[in-house]
Amino acid sequence: MRRDAFDVDFRDLTQGQPRVSIGGPKRFEDTRSRLVVLVHGNATKRKNSDASYEAFVRSLEASGLTDTTICRVHWPSDFLFGTGYAWMVSRATGIAKVLAPLLERAVANSERRVSVALVGHSLGCRLILEALDALKPRLPSGRVRLFLMAAAVPVGLVDAEEHFRPAIRSCACSNAYWSDADTILKNVFRIGEWAVRNMRRVGSPGEARRFEDPNGFPAVGLTGRPAPLWQNPIKVPGTDHGDYWTNPARFAEDVRQQQSARARQARPIQSRAPTSRSVRSRRARLAA
Repeated sequence: MRRDAFDVDFRDLTQGQPRVSIGGPKRFEDTRSRLVVLVHGNATKRKNSDASYEAFVRSLEASGLTDTTICRVHWPSDFLFGTGYAWMVSRATGIAKVLAPLLERAVANSERRVSVALVGHSLGCRLILEALDALKPRLPSGRVRLFLMAAAVPVGLVDAEEHFRPAIRSCACSNAYWSDADTILKNVFRIGEWAVRNMRRVGSPGEARRFEDPNGFPAVGLTGRPAPLWQNPIKVPGTDHGDYWTNPARFAEDVRQQQSARARQARPIQSRAPTSRSVRSRRARLAA
């Protein structure tokens, strides 16, 4: 894959618009037939996101994915505990509203039928889902493939029609990578989501339309729930929160498989065979 990449930097907003390293917003219209958008999570400095993205792109190149443009998204995600995390959620929601029309440029041309892969990590998954939610009335069916790694998103937000479920269902394929060994989602995330739930008491920095699951704030990236929603709920055993970017080959191969598939329904992922437990669970759901 010959390198064709550009950066979108929300750390440097000019009149409310991000800085695009090559070609400005029109760059989204001039992508190749496949666009891969990478979005980092919370507590990520620019030098760290650069390193993570470079490792992921090298893995894509090694996998043999061709005719692809890479978009590297950078956003100000200063790490803050407690109520500060609520501000980060609000910031991600606000940035998603600016990202959404840029993504729309990529999928608007019906003749080229650009296939878009959205790859997010941690709170970057929330940003991606907010952008999809904003786009869903105008999003062509089957043009977007979703790859969520360690999603710092409450299960309650994807498990209801009034939240993210319709946007997820509009995707050609949805992949949720999760690990019950994720210490950040098991501990820190719960504290942060408690703060988000109480934003109205501390003075909401943004819209307060979504206040999360009161039952302990389980994260998608910790539990893989709700399993029936995802076409590929994939457990990555023993993986902690920061391990996804450090070993990206397994995820890059999944992106290659699905971006290479031109059909409406993506081919099943072959990189990890289903466990007997997941097979029994799926059979039980089908029999219900």
